[in-house]
Amino acid sequence: MSMNVESSVRERYSEGARERQEALCCPVNYDSGLLAMLPDEIIEKDYGCGDPSRYVQKGDVVLDLGSGGGKICYMAAQLVGKGGQVIGVDMNDDMLALARKHQLVPVNRQTHELLTGHAYKEGFISLSAKAESAGCCESLPQTGATQQSHGGGCC
Repeated sequence: MSMNVESSVRERYSEGARERQEALCCPVNYDSGLLAMLPDEIIEKDYGCGDPSRYVQKGDVVLDLGSGGGKICYMAAQLVGKGGQVIGVDMNDDMLALARKHQLVPVNRQTHELLTGHAYKEGFISLSAKAESAGCCESLPQTGATQQSHGGGCC
């Protein structure tokens, strides 16, 4: 991603972390049972394009690239349980700050990690994961990685 495009993406999502942006991405119907314990702010400032939760099982390792405010991470943490792990990666510090602000939600204490990074530059796409979700900003190139990809992509 060129620096000009990357800067534009960062700024746009930083605005979304500060104040709800209605037109930032696509509406998705999520499992209301998984949303019940999430803080309203995480739900209101979600700009995801897909819901991979139906593919997540107890004990899985889930990698959410472009995790933003962490909604998918918080949902997946409920599904993977104590034996699983959820890793959220986002290049936008403001979106990660939003996600970390609510990281003490009880279900996330042992299974949930949020990292600053760029999927391409940091090599996250080569990790082995059962379920992976890519955010709206980027689509993943074919890498031969060992994960199953579910969700993500722009509408």
